[in-house]
Amino acid sequence: MATLKVTIRDAVSGAPIEAKVHVLSAGGRFLQPAGSVCKVGPGMPFFYCPGEFTLSAQRGSTDIVAERGTECPPLRRVVSMPAKGSVEVEMLLERWIDSLRGNGTRATPTSITTSWRRTRTCAFNSTRLSTI
Repeated sequence: MATLKVTIRDAVSGAPIEAKVHVLSAGGRFLQPAGSVCKVGPGMPFFYCPGEFTLSAQRGSTDIVAERGTECPPLRRVVSMPAKGSVEVEMLLERWIDSLRGNGTRATPTSITTSWRRTRTCAFNSTRLSTI
C-alpha cells in the first residue's frame, strides 16, 4: 500500500481550507483517514477534512472529489497510486464568484450584478424582479 497525502487550498489565497472529501480506491472502495468524521446516511459517502489528510491506498487509479458546499464547484482529481511509496496532491478550490474573473482580471460589481440578474430573469420566465 502507498500513502496518499492531499492538501486542499483556497485558489485565491493559497490558505488551507476545510472541505468534504470523497475518495475511491482503484477497487471502488471508499477510503477515509483514520479518526475522520464521516457523513452518516444515504448517498455518496464522504468525510470532513480540515485542509489536509493522509491515508493508505492500493495501487491503481484513486479518485478524489473535494467540495465546499455551494460556495465552490466540486473538484475532481484522479491519481495513479504506486504499489509502494507516497503521492502528494494539492487541490485548489475556486469559489464560483472568483470564477467570474476572466483572463486574470477582477470582476467588477456591475458584471456580477448583471450575471445574477440574467440568471434570475431566466429562472422566473422574464418576470421583472426588484433588486436588493
